[in-house]
Formats: sequence, structure tokens, C-alpha cells
Amino acid sequence: ASKLVYDDAPWLSKDLGGKKEFTYAHSKLSAVVCERIGVKSVRKILLQSSADMISFGDSVVHEAFGQSESLTRRLKNIVEMYPEGPQQLNELIQNADDAHATVVKFIISKKEYGKSSLLGQKMVDWQGGA
Repeated sequence: ASKLVYDDAPWLSKDLGGKKEFTYAHSKLSAVVCERIGVKSVRKILLQSSADMISFGDSVVHEAFGQSESLTRRLKNIVEMYPEGPQQLNELIQNADDAHATVVKFIISKKEYGKSSLLGQKMVDWQGGA
């Protein structure tokens, strides 16, 4: 089963010359059954092989989708958008759930940093716990 694929994207795979050397599972097998027995998805294989650009036929080419902002920028935006309190943690947990995460960890550091060799006195406030 690991060498088989199922065609969950016929609009993409129809333009592949020679069907890209795939060995297809029987067309009457559902996607759920295929996934359970380890048959790979044509869509996933095509997305992995062309992460930057995807052709949808008829000379229509689109950029690959995905996270458009960096993780650090996303976290910064969450902190700015939500008031202090449990809403921030709830949003982070919800984002992890949306991404099908199996583990979410929060680490609290109470480490303090020195204040004697800063470039300016206004930086003192930034030297608290991480």
C-alpha cells in the first residue's frame, strides 16, 4: 500500500504526462480507507513536489498557499490584538488546535537580566522576566 496513490485531485493529475509514474489504488476505494491503509494522496504528493507554484490547468498558475506571516509576527499580533489575560492563551490554544497540534507547551521564565550595561535608561523596563 505504501507504493500506491489515490487520485483525490483529478483536475490536477489529468495533465500529468504518463500520470507521473504513479501506481493508482482502485478508484472505488474512498479517501478515508486509503489514508487508513497507508495509500498516499496525489494532491499531497503534487503539493510537496511543487511547494512554490501549482498549475490548475488551462494556463492558470497560482502560488502555493500556506502561512503568510511568520510565526513570531503572528504571536506578536496575538499579543497586541487581545487584552492581557486568558484570552491570549485561549487564542494560542485555538490556533494550535486549528493546526491539528497534539501538544501545546507554555514555558514561563522568571530569569532576570542585568541593567548596568544598557544602551539607554529606557531599556530598563525590557530587562524583566522573559
